[in-house]
Amino acid sequence: MDINRPVHAIRQPHLTDCWATCSAMLIGLDGLRGVSEIKRRAAGIPLNGNGSLRPSSVPALAQRLGLNIVNLRTPARLLSVDVLTRVLGQSAAAAFGEYNYPGAPRATMHVFLFFRLSGSDSNPMIHFIDPYRGRAYNYLMDEFNESLGSVDYFLYR
Repeated sequence: MDINRPVHAIRQPHLTDCWATCSAMLIGLDGLRGVSEIKRRAAGIPLNGNGSLRPSSVPALAQRLGLNIVNLRTPARLLSVDVLTRVLGQSAAAAFGEYNYPGAPRATMHVFLFFRLSGSDSNPMIHFIDPYRGRAYNYLMDEFNESLGSVDYFLYR
């Protein structure tokens, strides 16, 4: 299996801008100007006090940006090959979820940009950008499900 969507990595400008940064990369907007444009388009969508996006606001963001959405939160589902091939079928996909980080006492709401699947058809390697660092990482799908956390929503084109 090999699905690869070209994407230009952007590093998030502020601690809580992962949602706007991944949305900008997904839509194809560049750099800090793209992040600012996403925040402008999202004006009026409820945010947390620190500027992070509320999980309940993800559907409104998808609608505002004209993006498709997959809800893995209700009912709760793990990543699967079917879901991954569906969301990466036409574009990269922003993965909103609760993720575990080494040394952190609890899961943290964050957004990654999935852009490639490679390897096995049953347990593919997921390639994604973490906007916190602005660089790519990869995990096997089973490793992601077992170690990193859960994707609640995917936004894709």
